Amino acid sequence: MKLLLRLVLPLAVAALVALPGIGSDGGDNAGGTGVWILPRPTFLASGALESMAPAVHGVLNIASCGSGVALAAGAEMGDFVATLIDPISGMPIALPTNGRQILLSASLLADLKLAAVEARIVVSDSQHLGYVLGLALDSTTGACTVRIF
Repeated sequence: MKLLLRLVLPLAVAALVALPGIGSDGGDNAGGTGVWILPRPTFLASGALESMAPAVHGVLNIASCGSGVALAAGAEMGDFVATLIDPISGMPIALPTNGRQILLSASLLADLKLAAVEARIVVSDSQHLGYVLGLALDSTTGACTVRIF
C-alpha cells in the first residue's frame, strides 16, 4: 500500500505532462494566422513537372486571396527555393521566402487571376525534397485553390 501511495504522485505528474494543452494553433491555416501549412514534402524526381498525372496529395482551399498567401513548408526540408513557372511564357519566376514560408504577394495573385490560368510552383531544397503545387484562382469569388502533387 505504501508503494502505491508513493507512485500516485509521480504518475499524476506524468499524466498532466503528457496531456495536450488547451487550445491549438494547428489545422490548415494555423488557427487563423493566415499561414497555410503544407504536408510532408516528397522527393522530386526529374521530370516531375512534365508528368503532372500523379495523384494530388492534398488541396488547400483559401477563401480570400486578396491580401496575399503564405505557405509553410515542412520541417523536413532544408533551405529551399520556390519558383513559379509563368503559365503563359514558361519562364521561371523566383518567389520570396521568409524562413519556412513561401510568400505569394497580393499583386502576383491578382495578375494570375487576370490571366485566368493555373500556375505551377516548384519548391525544392538541395536534397530534392519539396513540392509541386498547382495554383488556381477563381476570378468571380477571389478564392484560391492550391493542389499539392
